Amino acid sequence: MVEPISAAFAGYNLTVHFLFPALSRLVVPLLDRTFPKNRSKNDKVSKAEKKYWEAKQKHDKAQLEAYTSVEQARAEREERALELQQAHLDWLREQHVSEINLALQKIQADYDKEHWAGILSREETVSILVNGQKHHRLLVIVSEPDVSPSCPPSFANDLPKQLRGELKQFLEQLYPLNSGLCPIEFYGKFFKTAVFDTQVKQLETLLSAVPTVVIYSDLTDEKLFLHLRGWGLPMPLSQTISWDWETVQEQLQTSGFMKSKV
Repeated sequence: MVEPISAAFAGYNLTVHFLFPALSRLVVPLLDRTFPKNRSKNDKVSKAEKKYWEAKQKHDKAQLEAYTSVEQARAEREERALELQQAHLDWLREQHVSEINLALQKIQADYDKEHWAGILSREETVSILVNGQKHHRLLVIVSEPDVSPSCPPSFANDLPKQLRGELKQFLEQLYPLNSGLCPIEFYGKFFKTAVFDTQVKQLETLLSAVPTVVIYSDLTDEKLFLHLRGWGLPMPLSQTISWDWETVQEQLQTSGFMKSKV
């Protein structure tokens, strides 16, 4: 028993007093040479990362300044364009003042002689011309449809009101009269009766100085004919659009729509 214990004790002394110090003399210098290199490497990485983020911040700042400059220039161009458009509208209004004065004199002198009394209101016509001297806008006049007696009664009773109401709502939402660039003044009951080409041409002689679009229509038991005539516009307008409403109604009914909904 003594010999194994002595051997173990001797091994312990060898490990503690010889092997550990020897390893220390080998490992410590190795660590001293290794860790400074790692610290140096980490310092280089940190400097590189710092340089990258500084460059990125500088780049982002330059991009933001460039974007701000572009947006500012765009806003200035749009503002200038609005000013030019408004100046153009004012110029057009001034150009038409003398023509409107002549039209006012004409309607006062020839209203009864030209048989306009049964077609349009003198007061409304004068009001349109007077307003045309103050504000440049597009005048949209819609005549009630000339409905054939062969059409269902609801067409004659309800269609004029529905057409007038929906068109008025559409124009007021998209082109209000107080709009600076595209003001539209709508008249849904300007004409006392349904009109056609002759009456519209007569109206054109009165309102030639006011940019105007007249919408009038004919409705038969098969088709709707929608007529558009305009003057005082960049290009004259004269167009007729037809719509086969009866065929569309039959198609809807065939597709399963109830007759009342059609």
